[in-house]
Amino acid sequence: MKLYKIKAVVWLHILRLWRYKISFLNMALSITLWILLFLLGALMFTPKGELFKAIPIVFWGIIMWNIMSNTISLISGWTWYYLSQGFVEEHILTDTSPFLVLVGRPITGLFLSALATIFIYITLSGFEGSPIITITDPFILMLGILTLTLMSISIGLILAALSFKTGIQQMFIEILNFIILIAGGIMAPLSKLPRFLAYIAILIPFSHSAELVRFGAAGIKPWTSPTVIVPLSLILTASFLAISILTIKRIEMHIRISGLKAMGRM
Repeated sequence: MKLYKIKAVVWLHILRLWRYKISFLNMALSITLWILLFLLGALMFTPKGELFKAIPIVFWGIIMWNIMSNTISLISGWTWYYLSQGFVEEHILTDTSPFLVLVGRPITGLFLSALATIFIYITLSGFEGSPIITITDPFILMLGILTLTLMSISIGLILAALSFKTGIQQMFIEILNFIILIAGGIMAPLSKLPRFLAYIAILIPFSHSAELVRFGAAGIKPWTSPTVIVPLSLILTASFLAISILTIKRIEMHIRISGLKAMGRM
């Protein structure tokens, strides 16, 4: 793959980010208000002695959910626009993989997550005496965030590739994000979940990266030994990356042979 194509994709998404800066800011504020609507309501009923312990955990949970949700949504959810504008055919004619453009979408997603996190940090900092940012093990923390981000990108690309053939509605992505938020071990340690939810969370790949983040940020022990969760998270991440690459190659080959049959909504 030629370097100038990668530079062009990066420039494309940075330029779009700048041109849609008002919409970008509005979306970040909407995400912040949506999260705080539920979060502050729950914190009101938290005993005062537990409040300051809970806020840092909740803060890192919000960061993880923001990364996961925005990355998946802004890759797979943007595909309908990409299809409806005829950009897929244009890129194929210039011998550029249409999925290369989608790989650049996390630029928007991660910027959005960062801005929403800043807004939420400012709000939660209003709780006097609460150390919002806590870091116990920087290496484990970064490993957890990195694996969660790469898994999110992989799943977003897999859904995007499948939508080239079958079409995936935005509503499905919203439901998927909500299920992961509730039962995916993102917002709460697996040890604190009801037993049946904990069993479900263990089956969801994001939960293991989330356990690493909580361990690295606040020293909260994961559901099993870190010596098990670290290689498990790496294996899951590598597996999803491999599946996404294979799916993309297969779908792109199908498109080049049989044409594009999926229709984006207008």
